[in-house]
Amino acid sequence: MRFTRRGVLLAAGVGGLAGLTGMAVGAASAAPDGPPRPRARPLRAAGTTLESVSAPEHADPGRYARLVATEGWPAVVREELTPAARHREDRREGIVAFVQVTDLHLIDAESPARIEDIRDLVPSMHRPQETLGLAGSAALVRRINALRRAPFTGRDLSFVMTTGDNTDNHELAELGWFLTALSGGTAAQRTGDPSRYEGVQDGGDPSYWHPERALARSAWTAKGFPEIPGLLAAAGAPLTSPGLDLPWYCTFGNHDDSVQGSLADAPAMAEYYTAPTKVIGRDRVVRQRIADSFRDPSRALTAHQLFGTGTLRDVTPDERRRPFTPAEFVGALLDPRYRGAGPDGHGFTEANRDGRDLFYAFRMADGVTGISLDTTTMGGRGRGSLGAHQFEWLERTLRAGSSRYCSALGTEERQTVSDELFAVSYTHSEPTRPRLISYAVFCLKKKKKKKKKEYLQVIY
Repeated sequence: MRFTRRGVLLAAGVGGLAGLTGMAVGAASAAPDGPPRPRARPLRAAGTTLESVSAPEHADPGRYARLVATEGWPAVVREELTPAARHREDRREGIVAFVQVTDLHLIDAESPARIEDIRDLVPSMHRPQETLGLAGSAALVRRINALRRAPFTGRDLSFVMTTGDNTDNHELAELGWFLTALSGGTAAQRTGDPSRYEGVQDGGDPSYWHPERALARSAWTAKGFPEIPGLLAAAGAPLTSPGLDLPWYCTFGNHDDSVQGSLADAPAMAEYYTAPTKVIGRDRVVRQRIADSFRDPSRALTAHQLFGTGTLRDVTPDERRRPFTPAEFVGALLDPRYRGAGPDGHGFTEANRDGRDLFYAFRMADGVTGISLDTTTMGGRGRGSLGAHQFEWLERTLRAGSSRYCSALGTEERQTVSDELFAVSYTHSEPTRPRLISYAVFCLKKKKKKKKKEYLQVIY
């Protein structure tokens, strides 16, 4: 079976809150003669997906279903790269445990620079729960804070790593909500008029779920989506996140760099982000043309064609909707207001402040180097890429911690250094253009065999 990050999220069925799915955390006892050893089964799985997971209350995909708690997921031995050895629990030793959070997608659901009306052609352009991202992220933070140790090794959790798509449409408002959720503070997931919602879910268009009232001829109503009076007002009300108790590191994603993660910022694009009108509908031919532009760069459209034509509704302009630049992204992470549990910059340093190099290395544990890459593409689109400059930096970093490595010609080279373990994070799970990441990861080195094998426990 082929596992990908997005596949794990899909299986979880919890959207952006799936950062703790797969291997979750619990506690274990220390061995009398040294550090705690990994176990074949978790000693305590309370509060994790090893204990229970959310699942639809029925199996009919055509009807609305509430999520209910069901039996937890079992631990799975991964053998895609190498067979699992017998009695491995007696030989290996845990060295670091951390939490991964991915694809939070904090969304400004009222932004004029969104293209919800093509959701029938590109479903990711709108989801009915988009107004609840900040509340869900704050709940995720509280859950992480309640977990202290890894389930099989018993090691204390060391840090949290976000692996991109922290925002959905790279707006300053979204960035502020993301940083507030993880570092702590009070915010409201609302732009424009603070006293009312101005998005697509209250305008009477049956193409969208209207939580405040059931609409006739609406597919959402026919499927049984409920009426929840007051939901939109509550979703936009101020709420407080406690912030993570653990240090956290951040990876840059394509949704942090482009229009809904797919289109590069075109000339005059910014003025539509802060415009006084929002497109809420267009005819089928125009919508198909826009959908095609997302898939084929040769069919790119102007900012006006994307955001200035069709059925419009008046909205309250808001400068906080302005798209941030990569330099502003790093600057916000370096802002002392968002330091939270640290570290300063959450992996980024002053060397990254100009926004050109959004990659870095950091110390995970003794003998373990963490690497965060920027696999976004400057021309937009959801596919990842890795430029020669960043690849050369990655190769130097891996080589510096490897006593044996592959040369450019594919020959094995040796040097006198202490071998490091590497954990590489980036936002794209699929092979990337020009497939340099795959080469870098699988040509790290071959470690000498030891009686005790070290391993990383990653909490997905």
